[in-house]
Amino acid sequence: MRILHVTEAMGGGVAKVVATLANAQAGNGADVVVLVLNRPHGTRQTESRWGLNPDVKLHVMDSPSLASGTWHLGRALFRNVLNDDHDVIHAHSSWAGAVARLISTMIPGSRGRVFYSPHCYAFKRRDLGGAARFVFFAAEYLLATRGTSILVSRSEYDAAERRLPGKKCLLVNALPIETGTRRAATASSVPRVVSAGRICAQKAPWVFRDIADTMAGEAEFVWIGDGLQAAKEAWLDSPALTITGWLGATEIQEEFAKSDVYVSTASWEAMPLALIEAQAAGLPAVVSDVDGNNEVVVPGETGTIVSDNDNWVAAVRKMLTDPAKLRSMSHAAQLAAEARYSTKGRDYAAESLAIYSRSFK
Repeated sequence: MRILHVTEAMGGGVAKVVATLANAQAGNGADVVVLVLNRPHGTRQTESRWGLNPDVKLHVMDSPSLASGTWHLGRALFRNVLNDDHDVIHAHSSWAGAVARLISTMIPGSRGRVFYSPHCYAFKRRDLGGAARFVFFAAEYLLATRGTSILVSRSEYDAAERRLPGKKCLLVNALPIETGTRRAATASSVPRVVSAGRICAQKAPWVFRDIADTMAGEAEFVWIGDGLQAAKEAWLDSPALTITGWLGATEIQEEFAKSDVYVSTASWEAMPLALIEAQAAGLPAVVSDVDGNNEVVVPGETGTIVSDNDNWVAAVRKMLTDPAKLRSMSHAAQLAAEARYSTKGRDYAAESLAIYSRSFK
């Protein structure tokens, strides 16, 4: 099977999803290409090839503006579909998904070859006003029948089933988790609290900063990831925390290995891979009560879910000051992540290829 993955959001969790899926499919014998439109002025991870294996072909398109990049991406996809270059076009994230599905309306018989994973619908964004969210929802509604939606979490699938027409399939995210790896003991007497991801409004990094400021001296706070300079200055400018910048997979695991608690203050999610990775590394988590987060964390067993009215500082402090509970949650978090999200426990490639094949019929 010839598969083209396309995205304009090759950063953070989307990069992990695309790389894991593309690598698994190529390992299964598929001919896989990843086409990336780099966002102008966006943040870019420094990891070579975004973790893609050598048998996955990578094409990167750079453009001075999103409008220009969208035009060139649309032309490339139109030629691809018209020339029958690939059996499958799997678009990831809203912008690439819109372009791919619009192209499918122009070429008769092509809708069965177009697949779309939003990785959190744009109409769920809480940093936008009601009018903007309605525009995003209307676009999703109108394009929903122009291909098959592949949703990466149960909550995202259920939301699509309730609100959108069209064909839908569930393919829960998976990661290459190393079974049996245990979190290293913290060398310092000062506990370490981490969060990870792109520094953007979705992640509500100002909440993490406020926790760090309030608990300064009680724990070390680290943000693994990067973002625009303006975002860092506005939301994470504090002497109480450290920003690592983008790290490779091995370096991220090293950061997790010397930490005690993972915190996700996100305002909206689909299926947060950084949280899954942290749990797999044995980190109990304190997370916001949003879709995705509340699907991964089991309250009282692998972490704590904080509602809007709860006290973040109290939740983090309670976890750090109960060593026995911390150890118990650490073990439970790792076992749960391995059982539910590891690529070793399921045939991730076969699941995805089966979804593609069913849509051809």
